[in-house]
Amino acid sequence: MMSPSFSPSASSQWPIFSGALCLIPYLNVNRGRMSPVSSSQEGLSRSRKDWCILMNQVSDIIKTFFEEFERASNLFEPDLLASLFSDPFMAADPHGGIQVAQKDNFRAGITKRQAFFHSIGFQFVKIVPFEETQLDQHYVMVKAHGSMRFEKTPGQPIDMNSDSVYILFMQDDSPKVVFQLTHEDLMKTMQEHGLLPGKR
Repeated sequence: MMSPSFSPSASSQWPIFSGALCLIPYLNVNRGRMSPVSSSQEGLSRSRKDWCILMNQVSDIIKTFFEEFERASNLFEPDLLASLFSDPFMAADPHGGIQVAQKDNFRAGITKRQAFFHSIGFQFVKIVPFEETQLDQHYVMVKAHGSMRFEKTPGQPIDMNSDSVYILFMQDDSPKVVFQLTHEDLMKTMQEHGLLPGKR
């Protein structure tokens, strides 16, 4: 179970990353990997047209859900974010670590996460769902591409890009996240690019 105390090393599993890639030409979209890019760089792995085509394969309900997820993530709004997740929900990291989070603990960590992210130059987070798979009558698997922009040094933006997998429980057209798998170690990537001190 997640502890209500905040740890940057554990915070990479907190589900706050999001986007509308059809509208942002500067993202270096490299699926499955995070990479820092400047605002002048164009997407290399996929064109914006490709991402828009992929988005057309996602239902309106799922698109709307992730738009709300993105808005809540940028606001660091505890109640709104918590309303998008089951209680409890499960998160898995790329190293096989698993955490089960109760809603109260989830809310308690969001304000601390906001302070931490802003201390290292957080600008915004974006997400785009690009693949939706119906698992059964109530569960849907969604693959989504996320990008977080930081600007610790003015004029030197860094975009962290990664894919995640979400399992959503669908009831009355109201999805809730029951499981999230992140493919990248966000804290390690932050260290590699100078946002956090490296391990000694």
